[in-house]
Amino acid sequence: RSTSNGALIQIMLQFAYNYQHMATLIKDTHNLFQTLQSGGFSDQQAEALKAAFDSIDLSELATKDDIKDLRIEIYKVTTAQTLIIIGAMVALAQVL
Repeated sequence: RSTSNGALIQIMLQFAYNYQHMATLIKDTHNLFQTLQSGGFSDQQAEALKAAFDSIDLSELATKDDIKDLRIEIYKVTTAQTLIIIGAMVALAQVL
C-alpha cells in the first residue's frame, strides 16, 4: 500500500490536531503508528515516520509560559525606555 505526500500531510495534520502539545504528539508514537497504518501507510512507512519523530529533540522548544515571560520582559524594557525618553525630553525642555 502506497500513500501520496498529500495524504501523508493530511494524516499528520489530522493526528496533530488531536493533540494540544507537541511533546505529547511526539511521545505518543504508538498512536502515531496506528493512525498512519489506518490511513493506508505500510508498516515500513509508518515505522520510518515513527523513527523520525522519535529522533526530534523538543528540549529547546518554547512553552506558552516561556513566551508569556518574554512578553513581560519586553514590556518592562519598553516601559523603562519610554520613561527614560520622557525624562530626557522634560530635562531638555527645562534647559531650553
